[in-house]
Formats: sequence, structure tokens, C-alpha cells
Amino acid sequence: MPDGKEYILFYLKLLCESIDHNGYLRFSEEIPYTEEMLATITSTDKQIASDALDVFLEFGLLEILEDKTFYLKQVESMIGCETEWADKKRKQRELPKLLNGSSRVNAEMVRLPNGTIRYVDEKRYGGNGMLVLDRAQGKCEWCGSEDNVVIHHMNGFSNNPEDLICLCKKCHGKAHTGEIVLPMSTLCPPNVRQEIDKDKEKEIDKDKDIKHAHGEFKNVLLTDKEYEKLKADFPEADAAIEFLSAYIAEKGYKSKSHYLAIRRWVVAAVKERKGKPKGMMTNETNITDLEKRLRAN
Repeated sequence: MPDGKEYILFYLKLLCESIDHNGYLRFSEEIPYTEEMLATITSTDKQIASDALDVFLEFGLLEILEDKTFYLKQVESMIGCETEWADKKRKQRELPKLLNGSSRVNAEMVRLPNGTIRYVDEKRYGGNGMLVLDRAQGKCEWCGSEDNVVIHHMNGFSNNPEDLICLCKKCHGKAHTGEIVLPMSTLCPPNVRQEIDKDKEKEIDKDKDIKHAHGEFKNVLLTDKEYEKLKADFPEADAAIEFLSAYIAEKGYKSKSHYLAIRRWVVAAVKERKGKPKGMMTNETNITDLEKRLRAN
């Protein structure tokens, strides 16, 4: 072959240049080498470099990727391992073949079957974000909604497609509050599963301690447990809450625990004032004196 010696020398130089990137000929992560750049860095005549690249392509020694990167196939087998960067690039090459109905627009965007184009932070999902969106056809895999879908880690850390699920914004919120219990795959190690279960239990306990506003003026603060306890112990519980709510609004009453205040004196005050005109907080017995007397008892 004419110039065969120069082609072999050029090929060896390309192998040396690409070995740090497992066969990928790139100036940087963003910029692939062009024919002219390869000729320059290898001190090879431009025409010989161009002809040699055509020969390498014809014999299957070289491949041109979607982003115009030159890829030497034999390098990975020569060095016997695959770097993280090379693994990432290999997955990017294989991704279009794995998509079922969707198509990759570029490295960070995918066109779903319904025509919607979505941005995917593949670094966050280990390169599997597009696969999950494609599997779900761009819909929430819990309720079927297509509105504001996101990708959720079911076990908190794994980027395996089995541990990722596509959820709408509403279901995603429920998954974090525990209203929706998502299954964890067998890929999640037992110790991690235990830690996740503990975290969920802590979140549930925190929710139990959250105080909610009750009463007409939304100023009586009770946890769900406290409210249920009052309802079980006192038939006048709701009336007592309304009484205290009006009293706080009118008098600026303060208490470290509205629950204890209701138990200690408000229920008794409601019973004593039962049957009197609603809303007359100061025209009859002075409430402050009533509070002091009932608490003293």
C-alpha cells in the first residue's frame, strides 16, 4: 500500500495519544480532535493523515462518534481495563439502542414519545436518567400523570434503573412524607435498607410532634395526638378549643401548652359558662379571675 509505512506510524502515534482516554481522541472533555489537529500533534502530513483515517475507518480500526470524536476500538482490549470516563462514553454510545420510543437529542436532553423534550442531569442519575424517563414514557409511574415529572431515588443512593422511578411532583412529595411507600429493589444492601427505614420512622415521629392550628382564629396549637386525647377525654373538647381561641384573640392570653391549659381550666370554664350567650367574654364573670380560680382548684 502506498504510504503504508506512514499510516502505521500515524496509527501508533494515535494509540499513544488516546491511551489515557481509553481510545478516545479528544483535546478536552468538550472538544474532539479534528483531522488537522491530529496531523499537527503527530507531525504528520495533512493529506497522509486524512488518507490514513479513511483507511482506518474502512478496516474497522477507527470509529467516528456522534459528537465527531475519533475512537480507536482496540485500545480498551490492549490496556485491559476501562476508565470511568471511557465507561461514560461507552454508555452514551449504547444509549440510543436502549431507548424504546424516545430519542436522545444530545448528551443532556431526550425527546419523549409524546414529543416533549426533557433535560436530564445524567451525572445525578449515573447516566440512567434518560432510560428511566423512556421506560415511564414520560409519565408518573405511580399515578400516570404527565405533569412536572421528576426522577426519584427509591432507596436514597443507588442509580441503578431498578432503584429509580419517575414520579409527578405531587407523588414525589408524598414519597418524601411517607404517604406513598415505594418498594426498594433487592439491589439495596440490607444495612442501607435498615437505615432508610429508621429515617422514615424518624420522619413519622417528627410529624406526630408537629402542632397544628385549631379554633376560629387558628391560634390554638395542638399536636394530632393531643387533639385526639382531648376528644377522647372531654365531650366539650371542640367547644373548649373555640373558647380558648376567642380568649387568646381577645385577651392575648399566652401559655406554653394550650393542651394543658384546656385540660386544667378551659374545659371547666366552658362547663361553667354553658348556656350563656356565645361570644360574651367579658360581660359576665371575669375570665382572668375565672381562669385563676379554676386553675387553683
